[in-house]
Amino acid sequence: METGEKQDKNKEQNLLDCLLSILDSLKLYDTNSLELGDETLSEMMFRKMKAYGIDLNKELEFTHLKPITKNYKIEIKFTKVDEVNPNPNINIGSEITGYMMNEPCVGKSFIVLHGTKIRVTSPVIEIISPNKFRTENSTYYWEVID
Repeated sequence: METGEKQDKNKEQNLLDCLLSILDSLKLYDTNSLELGDETLSEMMFRKMKAYGIDLNKELEFTHLKPITKNYKIEIKFTKVDEVNPNPNINIGSEITGYMMNEPCVGKSFIVLHGTKIRVTSPVIEIISPNKFRTENSTYYWEVID
């Protein structure tokens, strides 16, 4: 076996070993046999990937993937201020409060956890200001609730 093939095989085996380790932890968590303390499931996953030498962003050619931390919850008021394509479920001026799950980022949907529901916008096409952005369908404003 040539060096390049051997490296690919080792990388593939490393990835499979990592996935198996994550699966084992998820099973333990599901059966209430694993206490994560202050660590979230996504933090556990990233920690295990790092231990196996796996950089998910590099492997997928992304830059934005990161774990959600328990401290990440930022409560916001989210307001629809304009629309290109009318949505009968969300009127202009409608506001929701919830937890921002990610910063607005061009090409990605903005996600707000609202009670037991998740509000996901169409992909962001423009950041207008630090607290205002435009999606394919609407324009939104958000502000942190103190």
